[in-house]
Amino acid sequence: MRWAVFDVDGTILPGTSMERILIRDMIGKGLIPVRSFFVFSCIALKSVCRRGGIRTFLRNKQYFRGLAEKPMARFSKRLVDEKIVPRIPDAVYREMDRLRKNGYRILLMSGAPEFMLGPLAERLGADASMGTVYEVEAGRFAGGPCGDHLFGSAKTRILNRCRKELEMDFIRSAVYANDPSDAEHMRMFGTAVAVNPRKGLMRTAQEEGWKVVWW
Repeated sequence: MRWAVFDVDGTILPGTSMERILIRDMIGKGLIPVRSFFVFSCIALKSVCRRGGIRTFLRNKQYFRGLAEKPMARFSKRLVDEKIVPRIPDAVYREMDRLRKNGYRILLMSGAPEFMLGPLAERLGADASMGTVYEVEAGRFAGGPCGDHLFGSAKTRILNRCRKELEMDFIRSAVYANDPSDAEHMRMFGTAVAVNPRKGLMRTAQEEGWKVVWW
Protein backbone atom coordinates (compact mmCIF):
# COMPACT_ATOMS: atom_id res chain seq x y z
CA MET A 1 0.00 0.00 0.00
CA ARG A 2 1.25 3.47 -0.85
CA TRP A 3 1.44 6.02 1.95
CA ALA A 4 2.51 9.66 2.04
CA VAL A 5 3.94 10.43 5.49
CA PHE A 6 3.92 14.10 6.50
CA ASP A 7 5.77 15.71 9.37
CA VAL A 8 3.82 18.66 10.82
CA ASP A 9 5.99 21.15 12.72
CA GLY A 10 7.96 23.20 10.20
CA THR A 11 6.59 21.13 7.29
CA ILE A 12 2.79 21.32 7.05
CA LEU A 13 3.03 24.16 9.57
CA PRO A 14 5.92 26.37 8.37
CA GLY A 15 8.03 28.32 10.84
CA THR A 16 6.47 27.11 14.07
CA SER A 17 5.11 24.10 15.94
CA MET A 18 1.72 22.99 17.19
CA GLU A 19 2.97 22.75 20.75
CA ARG A 20 4.47 26.25 20.65
CA ILE A 21 1.11 27.68 19.56
CA LEU A 22 -0.64 25.63 22.24
CA ILE A 23 1.64 26.82 25.04
CA ARG A 24 1.37 30.47 24.05
CA ASP A 25 -2.41 30.23 24.00
CA MET A 26 -2.52 28.41 27.33
CA ILE A 27 -0.27 31.03 28.96
CA GLY A 28 -2.41 33.79 27.44
CA LYS A 29 -5.54 32.24 28.95
CA GLY A 30 -3.89 31.62 32.32
CA LEU A 31 -3.98 27.83 32.02
CA ILE A 32 -0.20 27.73 32.51
CA PRO A 33 1.19 30.46 34.82
CA VAL A 34 4.08 32.28 33.13
CA ARG A 35 6.26 31.85 36.21
CA SER A 36 5.65 28.08 36.28
CA PHE A 37 6.59 27.73 32.63
CA PHE A 38 9.73 29.82 33.17
CA VAL A 39 10.78 27.60 36.09
CA PHE A 40 10.09 24.48 34.02
CA SER A 41 12.18 25.84 31.12
CA CYS A 42 15.16 26.53 33.37
CA ILE A 43 15.01 23.04 34.89
CA ALA A 44 14.59 21.38 31.48
CA LEU A 45 17.51 23.28 29.97
CA LYS A 46 19.72 22.21 32.85
CA SER A 47 18.72 18.61 32.19
CA VAL A 48 19.78 19.01 28.56
CA CYS A 49 23.26 20.00 29.68
CA ARG A 50 23.55 17.26 32.30
CA ARG A 51 22.01 14.17 30.72
CA GLY A 52 20.20 13.00 27.63
CA GLY A 53 20.55 16.08 25.46
CA ILE A 54 17.65 17.31 23.34
CA ARG A 55 15.69 14.06 23.78
CA THR A 56 15.51 14.59 27.54
CA PHE A 57 14.27 18.14 27.00
CA LEU A 58 11.61 17.05 24.51
CA ARG A 59 10.34 14.28 26.78
CA ASN A 60 9.92 16.64 29.74
CA LYS A 61 6.32 17.94 29.64
CA GLN A 62 5.86 18.97 33.26
CA TYR A 63 3.85 22.02 32.18
CA PHE A 64 1.05 19.57 31.26
CA ARG A 65 1.23 17.87 34.64
CA GLY A 66 -2.07 17.92 36.52
CA LEU A 67 -4.13 19.25 33.61
CA ALA A 68 -7.37 17.35 32.99
CA GLU A 69 -7.22 15.23 29.83
CA LYS A 70 -10.75 15.74 28.48
CA PRO A 71 -10.90 19.55 28.83
CA MET A 72 -7.42 19.71 27.25
CA ALA A 73 -8.66 17.65 24.30
CA ARG A 74 -11.59 20.03 23.77
CA PHE A 75 -9.34 23.08 24.15
CA SER A 76 -6.84 21.63 21.65
CA LYS A 77 -9.51 20.81 19.08
CA ARG A 78 -10.74 24.41 19.12
CA LEU A 79 -7.15 25.65 18.86
CA VAL A 80 -6.54 23.44 15.83
CA ASP A 81 -9.65 24.82 14.13
CA GLU A 82 -8.98 28.46 14.99
CA LYS A 83 -5.19 28.87 14.96
CA ILE A 84 -3.51 25.85 13.34
CA VAL A 85 -5.58 25.15 10.22
CA PRO A 86 -5.57 28.81 9.04
CA ARG A 87 -1.73 28.73 9.01
CA ILE A 88 -1.49 25.75 6.66
CA PRO A 89 -0.41 26.83 3.14
CA ASP A 90 -2.60 26.06 0.13
CA ALA A 91 0.31 24.10 -1.32
CA VAL A 92 -0.20 21.44 1.37
CA TYR A 93 -3.80 20.84 0.28
CA ARG A 94 -2.80 20.73 -3.39
CA GLU A 95 -0.06 18.20 -2.72
CA MET A 96 -2.31 15.98 -0.61
CA ASP A 97 -5.01 16.08 -3.30
CA ARG A 98 -2.43 15.11 -5.93
CA LEU A 99 -1.23 12.22 -3.80
CA ARG A 100 -4.74 10.91 -3.15
CA LYS A 101 -5.47 10.94 -6.88
CA ASN A 102 -2.36 8.81 -7.36
CA GLY A 103 -3.46 6.21 -4.85
CA TYR A 104 -1.65 7.32 -1.70
CA ARG A 105 -3.04 7.26 1.81
CA ILE A 106 -2.08 10.18 4.06
CA LEU A 107 -0.35 9.74 7.43
CA LEU A 108 0.57 12.62 9.75
CA MET A 109 3.56 11.74 11.93
CA SER A 110 4.88 14.21 14.47
CA GLY A 111 6.33 14.68 17.93
CA ALA A 112 3.34 16.95 18.60
CA PRO A 113 0.79 15.72 21.16
CA GLU A 114 -1.64 13.19 19.70
CA PHE A 115 -4.51 15.12 21.30
CA MET A 116 -3.68 17.90 18.81
CA LEU A 117 -2.52 15.78 15.89
CA GLY A 118 -5.70 13.69 15.78
CA PRO A 119 -8.00 16.69 15.23
CA LEU A 120 -5.60 18.12 12.63
CA ALA A 121 -5.58 14.81 10.75
CA GLU A 122 -9.37 14.85 10.77
CA ARG A 123 -9.49 18.40 9.39
CA LEU A 124 -7.02 17.54 6.63
CA GLY A 125 -8.80 14.32 5.71
CA ALA A 126 -5.73 12.22 6.59
CA ASP A 127 -6.17 8.47 6.91
CA ALA A 128 -4.11 8.14 10.09
CA SER A 129 -1.98 10.04 12.59
CA MET A 130 0.91 9.17 14.88
CA GLY A 131 1.69 11.71 17.59
CA THR A 132 3.20 11.59 21.04
CA VAL A 133 0.84 10.10 23.62
CA TYR A 134 1.16 11.39 27.19
CA GLU A 135 0.73 9.47 30.42
CA VAL A 136 -2.60 10.01 32.17
CA GLU A 137 -3.32 9.23 35.81
CA ALA A 138 -6.86 9.55 37.17
CA GLY A 139 -7.90 11.61 34.15
CA ARG A 140 -4.98 14.06 34.40
CA PHE A 141 -1.67 14.32 32.57
CA ALA A 142 1.27 12.95 34.55
CA GLY A 143 3.93 15.08 32.83
CA GLY A 144 5.69 12.73 30.43
CA PRO A 145 5.12 10.69 27.26
CA CYS A 146 3.72 7.18 27.34
CA GLY A 147 6.33 5.31 25.30
CA ASP A 148 8.37 6.95 22.56
CA HIS A 149 8.51 10.67 21.89
CA LEU A 150 8.31 10.83 18.08
CA PHE A 151 11.64 12.45 17.37
CA GLY A 152 14.66 11.29 15.38
CA SER A 153 15.27 7.54 15.43
CA ALA A 154 11.99 6.96 17.30
CA LYS A 155 10.16 7.66 14.03
CA THR A 156 12.17 4.93 12.32
CA ARG A 157 11.36 2.44 15.06
CA ILE A 158 7.66 3.21 15.03
CA LEU A 159 7.38 3.05 11.24
CA ASN A 160 9.08 -0.34 11.23
CA ARG A 161 6.85 -1.49 14.08
CA CYS A 162 3.66 -0.39 12.28
CA ARG A 163 4.73 -1.42 8.78
CA LYS A 164 2.74 -4.66 8.73
CA GLU A 165 -0.37 -3.14 10.31
CA LEU A 166 -0.41 -0.30 7.76
CA GLU A 167 0.60 -2.60 4.88
CA MET A 168 3.11 0.11 4.03
CA ASP A 169 5.32 -0.42 0.98
CA PHE A 170 8.20 1.93 1.77
CA ILE A 171 9.64 1.83 -1.74
CA ARG A 172 6.32 2.92 -3.30
CA SER A 173 5.59 5.46 -0.53
CA ALA A 174 6.66 9.06 0.06
CA VAL A 175 7.78 11.14 3.04
CA TYR A 176 7.78 14.90 3.66
CA ALA A 177 9.83 16.54 6.44
CA ASN A 178 11.97 19.58 7.28
CA ASP A 179 14.44 18.73 10.05
CA PRO A 180 17.87 17.02 9.98
CA SER A 181 16.60 14.64 12.67
CA ASP A 182 14.13 13.29 10.08
CA ALA A 183 16.81 12.16 7.62
CA GLU A 184 17.07 8.65 9.11
CA HIS A 185 13.47 7.64 8.46
CA MET A 186 13.34 9.59 5.18
CA ARG A 187 15.96 7.21 3.77
CA MET A 188 13.46 4.35 4.17
CA PHE A 189 11.16 5.73 1.46
CA GLY A 190 11.25 5.50 -2.30
CA THR A 191 10.36 9.20 -2.52
CA ALA A 192 11.64 11.74 0.00
CA VAL A 193 10.80 15.44 -0.12
CA ALA A 194 12.58 18.05 2.01
CA VAL A 195 10.03 20.76 2.81
CA ASN A 196 11.27 24.13 4.08
CA PRO A 197 14.48 22.27 4.99
CA ARG A 198 16.74 23.40 7.78
CA LYS A 199 20.41 23.72 6.92
CA GLY A 200 21.38 20.16 7.86
CA LEU A 201 18.51 18.58 5.93
CA MET A 202 19.19 20.77 2.90
CA ARG A 203 22.71 19.39 2.77
CA THR A 204 21.44 15.81 3.09
CA ALA A 205 18.77 16.39 0.43
CA GLN A 206 21.42 17.60 -2.00
CA GLU A 207 23.61 14.57 -1.27
CA GLU A 208 20.73 12.11 -1.60
CA GLY A 209 19.13 13.79 -4.63
CA TRP A 210 15.82 14.42 -2.80
CA LYS A 211 13.33 16.96 -4.06
CA VAL A 212 13.28 20.27 -2.13
CA VAL A 213 10.15 22.43 -1.90
CA TRP A 214 9.20 25.57 0.01
CA TRP A 215 5.71 25.99 1.45
